[in-house]
Amino acid sequence: LDAADTAALAGHVAGRALDAGAASRIYRDTEGNPLFVVDTVRAGLAEDEAGPPARVRAVIQWRLAQLSPPTQALAQVAAAIGRRFSLDVLAQASGQDEALLLEGLDELWRRHLVRVESGAGGTMYDFSHDGIRAVAYDELAPIRRRAVPLRIARALEALGGEASQLAYHCEQAGQVQ
Repeated sequence: LDAADTAALAGHVAGRALDAGAASRIYRDTEGNPLFVVDTVRAGLAEDEAGPPARVRAVIQWRLAQLSPPTQALAQVAAAIGRRFSLDVLAQASGQDEALLLEGLDELWRRHLVRVESGAGGTMYDFSHDGIRAVAYDELAPIRRRAVPLRIARALEALGGEASQLAYHCEQAGQVQ
């Protein structure tokens, strides 16, 4: 949603018009994502004059916690890849078998955490909000913060990924040369 539509939805959910500052913060923190707008207002965050990023984060953490454990792990790997990711890279980097991978992607899609983008370059997946990606990545265990990027780099190398992406993930894995 644009800023005006976000303010209108937030006001409708709150049952009253929001002041310009609160409406602006909600738009900034939710990127106009209707689900986050509704969750933010229902949680009483529109009244938080200090800004709700930490609380929006809590809403996202709650949503991620509702996922099955294999899907949580898949979301973390996808988050390490980046906001947009392909099935091929995710499959190789996650190490999940095809059935589990597809179930996980389907669960992420059904819960509106990722969306499918079809284009000339094929099918890509995209987190529906960068906050989802950021929180999923932050929940990646520290020991996996080097292992997962290394798996991603290997997948990109095998699949002919872009050099800049490959270099980034090598750096994240501590493999800078």
